[in-house]
Amino acid sequence: MVREPATLPPNPSWRLAHRGAASRLSAWRALERVLTRTSVAPPASRNGPCPCGSGQRYKHCHGLGGAAGPAQQGLPAGAPAADAAPWRSQALNALQTGQPQAAERLARLRLAEAPEDAKAWLLLGLSLEATQPQAALDALEHAWECAPTNPECCFELARLQHATERFAEACATLRAGLAHHPEDALLLNNLGLALRRLGDEEQAESAWRQALGVHPGLTQARANLGQLLVETGRHAAALPLLEPLAKELADAHEYWSSLGLAQAALGRVEPAIEAFAQALRIRPNDAKINFNLGTAYLQGQQLERARTCLEAVHRLDPQDAKAELLLLEIAQRLCDWESYHRLIGKLPDWLEQAESLRPSPHAMVTRPVSGPQMLHVARAFGETLGPLAARPARTPPAHARLRLGYVTTTVRTHPMPPSIAEVLERHDRSRVEVTMYSCGPEDGSPYRPRIAAAVEHFADLQHASNDELIARIRADEIDVLIDLDGYTQFSRCAIFRRRPAPIQVNFLGFPSSLGASCYDYALVDRVTAPPEDPACFSERLLYLPHCYFPSDTRRRPAGPLPSRQELGLAGARFVYCAFNSTYKLTPATFALWMRILQRVPDSVLWMQVGEAVARENLSREAATAGVDPKRLVFAGNAPLTEHLARYPAADLFLDTLPCNAHTTCNDALLMGLPVLTCRGDTFVGRVAASHLLAVGLPELVTEDLAAYEAMAVRLAEAPEELVALRARLIEQGPTSPLFDMAAYTRAMEALL
Repeated sequence: MVREPATLPPNPSWRLAHRGAASRLSAWRALERVLTRTSVAPPASRNGPCPCGSGQRYKHCHGLGGAAGPAQQGLPAGAPAADAAPWRSQALNALQTGQPQAAERLARLRLAEAPEDAKAWLLLGLSLEATQPQAALDALEHAWECAPTNPECCFELARLQHATERFAEACATLRAGLAHHPEDALLLNNLGLALRRLGDEEQAESAWRQALGVHPGLTQARANLGQLLVETGRHAAALPLLEPLAKELADAHEYWSSLGLAQAALGRVEPAIEAFAQALRIRPNDAKINFNLGTAYLQGQQLERARTCLEAVHRLDPQDAKAELLLLEIAQRLCDWESYHRLIGKLPDWLEQAESLRPSPHAMVTRPVSGPQMLHVARAFGETLGPLAARPARTPPAHARLRLGYVTTTVRTHPMPPSIAEVLERHDRSRVEVTMYSCGPEDGSPYRPRIAAAVEHFADLQHASNDELIARIRADEIDVLIDLDGYTQFSRCAIFRRRPAPIQVNFLGFPSSLGASCYDYALVDRVTAPPEDPACFSERLLYLPHCYFPSDTRRRPAGPLPSRQELGLAGARFVYCAFNSTYKLTPATFALWMRILQRVPDSVLWMQVGEAVARENLSREAATAGVDPKRLVFAGNAPLTEHLARYPAADLFLDTLPCNAHTTCNDALLMGLPVLTCRGDTFVGRVAASHLLAVGLPELVTEDLAAYEAMAVRLAEAPEELVALRARLIEQGPTSPLFDMAAYTRAMEALL
């Protein structure tokens, strides 16, 4: 979705493009010099720098219009000199006051007297630009022919060529002008723009860096280079260029949008919100800005504010399905079932529009979609990340040990480190040389130093561009490269499309196929991805012998566990635990849980819900279902150690559908809490079943919701059965295949 340039006199024009794949906007600056140079006081020497800040010498800039002779003005010998100034001033004034016809008349009168007057041709071209672009181009070309060394003639001709999308011609014109004025920062800036439109990002970057080398404070070049760095993934490098421009571009909403994009991409949520909010103050009815701000609020877990912005998007652009997709996610997170029912009915239409809408697959995994539909969504989304490089010829590894690389942005406070840390520690260094490419921010997580110590090479590349990351991986000669993120927030999955390694693997971070041929394999198990159901994956499947989901068995908390009274559970005869995030909860699942509570007196449902609005909505729904809202006990978020210590206080964990508990299921079983699940129809709905079969509790895997409900009630009414299941879990769990990370790691290495 592309928005055409919007003129911001006397500021540059911009083009905004909606990058739907990442659910955000991308701003590109088409910066132009103002129509005329403003008057400045001449310096002591004409060879000194022009006071206007162009980076040129005065004699080649504002000095061109002074009382110098033709040669000093860049005009050919014999051309008129300063005696033409009065008519020129009148023509310029006519243009600046919106009277192009008067300017045209004055220019033509001058040309009748002096047919080779370059400035008359220049002003004629400018006066014709709005109504007769071809005639204007002809006039500007004639001006340049009359004064081939005049930078103003070069500039204006190239500017109009650019405006009429003749980018190759604009490049040629600007290069010819730079041959005479190699240090003209404005010509260099506009050369960068034309090169950018021709797709030559490397040369465009070079032109802007040259412009800044001549004139470090040139706003246009700083903004253009900063934007290019944003668009090529070099967000950290872009910020020093963009941030100092806040005062100069305070009223340019496009600037604030670009700055917000850079901040958001670096995970700096609050600065991103501030930037987008500033843009919105300037243009409150801009759907794109509202979308950006809503996305940033969502990223920062400010759900009500996110909803306000996205509802504004829907009012301003009712056809914007991306906003509705995010509103559905917010409705689910806030347990707003009325909004959920209104929006979920549009899911079939969204799936049909997947190739044009290209929704985020991560937003779809919790929706009731089939495996083939999920694959279709993933394929469509992948196309937004760039072209696929050719598959390299397969050759046996040339290294003494297998060079294994992991790419992730999640070596921080995130569910990934507690899942993968022990595997990294247990890799056989006599066979495998492991490199972790960490592309995300550092937030003080205790897992970061642990993971850094677990691998042989820890590459902190959070500020690296995609090009730099790819170059590093290739230089390291990685044999097998594992994507631990997939289609999740801030991931670097775009690099995999360019084939930095000969073998590339989808593993763990995204619980489904990535739908792209650049991923050769996916690590799965036979429960989550049954061999008889291959239509759901584009990757070849590598089957681990038991559950595909690894675990950090060393994360069990030490010390005494909190009591029920300390956790707000005093007096409950039976505690059902549901610590899944609310974005996995559906009205049908919650209604099922309410039926269970009705059938089991003196039981409570213990939920981890942080949002006050979600708590209020769930309490209201419970009352509607005939359940006392006081039987819902809400727990807030807690650090990992404290969170794990809570699980033993519950009696039974209730899983969600269509998307199961993943890390949360692993946490519960690690802490000895039995988990009840219903096997789903897709990968995300079979993860808990895979866990339970691997830990030796197949009785807790039901095949339909009626059996799930009956089992939940029976285990509460027959405590001896649950006690036996729990004792078996506590006794056998630590040595079961689910938690035998030594065997898990050996099996994984054998597959690779």
